Amino acid sequence: MVFYFCFLRCIVFVEKMLRVQPNVKKLYLLVRAPDAKSASQRFHDEAIAKDLFRVLREKMGSASFQTLISEKVTLVPGDITCEKYLGLKDSNLAEEMMREVGIVVNLAATTNFHERYDVAFNLNTMGAKNVLDFSKMCAKLKMLLHVSTAYVSGERAGLILEKPYCMGETLNGLNLDLDMEKIIMEERLIELQAKEATEQEITLAMKDLGIQRTLDSFVVSYGKGRLTCLLGDPQSILDMSPLGPSKLQEDDELSSRYDDTNTEKLRMTAREGGIETDVFYFDPKIIDWEDYFTNIHFPGLIKYVFK
Repeated sequence: MVFYFCFLRCIVFVEKMLRVQPNVKKLYLLVRAPDAKSASQRFHDEAIAKDLFRVLREKMGSASFQTLISEKVTLVPGDITCEKYLGLKDSNLAEEMMREVGIVVNLAATTNFHERYDVAFNLNTMGAKNVLDFSKMCAKLKMLLHVSTAYVSGERAGLILEKPYCMGETLNGLNLDLDMEKIIMEERLIELQAKEATEQEITLAMKDLGIQRTLDSFVVSYGKGRLTCLLGDPQSILDMSPLGPSKLQEDDELSSRYDDTNTEKLRMTAREGGIETDVFYFDPKIIDWEDYFTNIHFPGLIKYVFK
């Protein structure tokens, strides 16, 4: 049993699972919706009716495809920002999930670097905590997979290994004081309301608070043109997008590389053992990247993102 969070991003994951692992017992999909009817309508409009499921639909036929969806996918109306049972109103469904779910996948997050701090905190931080708390109640839990919007390594330098964390383990042994962050947000909101600030003024103020409180403030500053250079090791391998002119200045404290040994082992094992190589074949070295960006990536951005 697999439980997914973040409706839009996990749809790609769900389609992949149904296409290559149709023997999966059940997929529970959390959908932000007030009730089951609304969740079903959203799932149809934003997932099933889209081109993403075209290959699976054509491969199976319309009738078999609908049967697969109804048997394998259970929609769960809820909201990860809700502490109790993630907003699940159906107590029987909640008990069933806590009894049966073995893997929890959380992809829910706002990726807006200039989001209101209260909105980002409630979703990205408290939402992840609520998912963790729910996962702890799942009797058969084997793994909680939390997918971040970017690499996460704290202040560590050097080679960053990809390894699982034990329950309670944190980066650098540090803990974020969530209660203090809540107090800071609430006090700022009370201050703004006392000044009879408009909704627009409150939004701007909370966005500025986010820049002050998060580690991603340099990203926002760069996007706004306030930052003209990035500190780093000139010998580092960087994943960068050509957003504009910038300079790289040396800083020994910001030198880290992310290990891809696990991915390479998976790729080599699949190739040498002939294990589903037609389905899981991936080798970035043989991709024509110019063709990919020109004919796939950029057209996809224009069609689906820049609306």
